[in-house]
Amino acid sequence: MRRRLPRDRSLLELFAAPLVLAAYAILAFGVFRLGCAPAFEDVDFFGVPVTVFLLGALTLAALVLILFAGLHLPRVLRRAETTVGQTPARRTALMLLGATLVVASFLLAGAWGMLLLNTPCP
Repeated sequence: MRRRLPRDRSLLELFAAPLVLAAYAILAFGVFRLGCAPAFEDVDFFGVPVTVFLLGALTLAALVLILFAGLHLPRVLRRAETTVGQTPARRTALMLLGATLVVASFLLAGAWGMLLLNTPCP
């Protein structure tokens, strides 16, 4: 019976933040387009338009999830240290790639939310 080596999932786990960003972008655009429908244009929630409230809540949730993905990076590094065949250079590259993806995803999610909040309905 052949023994299998443990799979290195650290590279896949680095893409958690961009996946959250992609899901958020799709959901936020859908909420924006739905909010532009005539049935939802004049609906307020405590004096705030429903579309603005939902986009703000979605943006905040996406930013928190991206932050959690960033906080998971040290655990990925520790797991990469115990994996067979991981060199220090590869571990450093994984951490730099992960940190870059988290920061870029955080900035893009914030920019996308502000863009949708400031865009008038067509």
